[in-house]
Amino acid sequence: MSDFSAWLEKNKALWTRVYDEVIGPDLEEEWKKRDEAHEKELKDSKYTPFLSRTEPNAQKEDVKRQALSNHLEDQVVENSRLRSENEELKKKLEDLSSNALSKINSDQAATGASTASDMDLADKFNDLTKKYQDLSQKIRYLERKNSTVMQKNKDMKESAPNPSSSQTTEDESAEQISRQTQFTAGDEDDMPEFVSARPLKRKRGQPSKLLPVLLVIKGQAVRLSLNPSNEKMNIWNTQASSGEEPPPADENTSRLAPLLARAKLNRKLHDSTNLDGMGSAQLSTHMPVKIKVEQNPTPPRSSAGATPASLPKKRDFKPNPAYNQGYTYAFSETVRKRGDRACLPGCTNPDCCGSTFRTFAEVQAPLPASQEDALLEDYLGEAYDNMNLTQMSAEERQELVLQARTKKMAKEAGKHREAYERRRTPPGFWRMDFPTTQEQQEDRDKSKEQEKRVVHERWLEAQRKGGKWLYRDE
Repeated sequence: MSDFSAWLEKNKALWTRVYDEVIGPDLEEEWKKRDEAHEKELKDSKYTPFLSRTEPNAQKEDVKRQALSNHLEDQVVENSRLRSENEELKKKLEDLSSNALSKINSDQAATGASTASDMDLADKFNDLTKKYQDLSQKIRYLERKNSTVMQKNKDMKESAPNPSSSQTTEDESAEQISRQTQFTAGDEDDMPEFVSARPLKRKRGQPSKLLPVLLVIKGQAVRLSLNPSNEKMNIWNTQASSGEEPPPADENTSRLAPLLARAKLNRKLHDSTNLDGMGSAQLSTHMPVKIKVEQNPTPPRSSAGATPASLPKKRDFKPNPAYNQGYTYAFSETVRKRGDRACLPGCTNPDCCGSTFRTFAEVQAPLPASQEDALLEDYLGEAYDNMNLTQMSAEERQELVLQARTKKMAKEAGKHREAYERRRTPPGFWRMDFPTTQEQQEDRDKSKEQEKRVVHERWLEAQRKGGKWLYRDE
């Protein structure tokens, strides 16, 4: 590299002389030739035709300007004419509008009273429609309640061995006469006893007052006084041979109870028969003891299934084998098939999917009365007839409908499904420190609320046909 730089220094003067004497003049001559050729080309292509055509173009432009000025004058005249016509039309329009307003005001004044009456009629019609819907709902509820009561009476009548006068149309006196004729026609050794299956009439929901019960024995009449509040029993024995009547049930009242009246009739029938060859001792030893016992009414389907208040514990329920594949215990498993998963109920847990479906149910439009009743009947099951839905407040009924719509939406569109929900975590389970007294009380309250919610859910399932839970005594 140093050799090349030294060579350049030596030959610099030579190359400078060559450029100045040979290369430089040649470049200048070439540049001049190109400039001359370029100028000649420009003159031939643009300026020469333009200069030749300047005079005809000027004449044409003058003609165009004259035509344009004439057109503008015509447009100005036309514009002035249109303005005058517009002003005339505006005046006519104002006159027509004033006449129309006067006519409209007169018509409104004439029809004002009719519109007010129409509004009153519409309001009255709406009020009557609401009353009709409420009354129709109450009528349907009373019809269902009446049908259930009639069915219960029918079941009690079928279950009772001897229907009473309150359950049949047959007169009680005629029944006694028929029984007396049967007694006279029968064997003398068989002493008939009138045993009634009808309990004492009492109001529902009140404890029955037990009156003295007579134990009628051949040759001996025994009177037992049973008191629920006293465990002791007072027994008075009177011999049948003495001919004395049993003491009355209540000395203050002159009328005997139905049981005592029948015992008195049995006594008279017993005394009227001819039993010469048989003593009181023989009758007492050979004849069977017949006890007249009051029969209780037929119990309901389940004593634990009356109301939610009578189900305070979770142990009062058991899994439904028909729902649980025949098993009597609850378990969790993974269901893979889509058809099997569609049969499972959707999740309504507020901590999981229930809050989302509840929000969707809240924003939906309200249902008509008929659809709302059908939804509640499907949601409550048998409890629909026992609950006083017509006596509920609007907030309680709205909350019940909201729960039913939430469950329906979870069943139709829920992805999280399971046969039985796992046990929920107890309150305060993940607390690391020792709880304070207030925290312990809060945990107890939350646990009670959680248990109430679980018991309510199981009670609803037990009321439904084919639900996942049953009562323990079913």
